[in-house]
Amino acid sequence: MITEETEYFSNSLKIRTIRNHDKATGCLNGKYVEYHPNGNVKLLCFYKQHVLDDRLYFKNSSGKLVYDQFYQNGNTEGEMLDIATI
Repeated sequence: MITEETEYFSNSLKIRTIRNHDKATGCLNGKYVEYHPNGNVKLLCFYKQHVLDDRLYFKNSSGKLVYDQFYQNGNTEGEMLDIATI
């Protein structure tokens, strides 16, 4: 089993994805952050098949948890998820 931890920074927003899976290819593709002039931030993700588990959570600059979601047994291929708009 491989454990990965990835962090993204956009101004004061810290986005962290932690996932555990048994395939070296990974399970989350196309992660990117959109920052809009009005202050909204979106994380868009594309899931492959066979995601074992994935926890996505977001904290603002003060450390407050603003989004927390745990996915178990993944999503079907081709599904686009608009994870959060903050």
